[in-house]
Amino acid sequence: MRRDILRRVAYSLRSTAFYFLILRSWCARRSRDGYPVFGPHETSVESLYEKFLDFREPGTPKSENQKVDESHFLSHSLLTMKILLILVLCFSAQAADLSRFLNAIAKVESGGNAKAINRKENALGMYQIRPGYFRDAKTGGKHSDVFDPKKAQEVVMAYFRKYEPEAVQKGNLEALARLHNAGPNWRKKKSATNEYWNKVKKSL
Repeated sequence: MRRDILRRVAYSLRSTAFYFLILRSWCARRSRDGYPVFGPHETSVESLYEKFLDFREPGTPKSENQKVDESHFLSHSLLTMKILLILVLCFSAQAADLSRFLNAIAKVESGGNAKAINRKENALGMYQIRPGYFRDAKTGGKHSDVFDPKKAQEVVMAYFRKYEPEAVQKGNLEALARLHNAGPNWRKKKSATNEYWNKVKKSL
């Protein structure tokens, strides 16, 4: 069932890209010929598609190849647009959650101080990234680069994707917080990370 849905979504995305390229060509052709792309009466998707589907040289009769089932085209395209909108909203929501989560981690670790240093553990930056953590993330550069908030976030996300890719995909913030606190083997010492996770939750 899931594979069938993914196949349908992939087909819809390919179809949308194809129709977009044709529509872009039509708009460019109309603009080049001195016609406005959107006329005063083109106030709906349906009216725009009607003109788009009827794209041909002025005075040229519509050929058999240009006779398209407009209702099918419209319903298919509008469904695809809805699917794309849902996907965009889902990804946006997940990105917003991760952004708040990373801010919470920074608040717990360093009070959000990008220049914070824990000399005892050699932990640097707002996320208090240790040398081993930095090496594991494999993002290149020097450990001290994590004083840059963008680099620090890149390191943290690379570390998360390496050890908890499913948690990143599903937005499992608890697993990511415990990973950040205790490393890849956090499940073996889960109780030791309870206090840390509770602090992060309060900061979300």
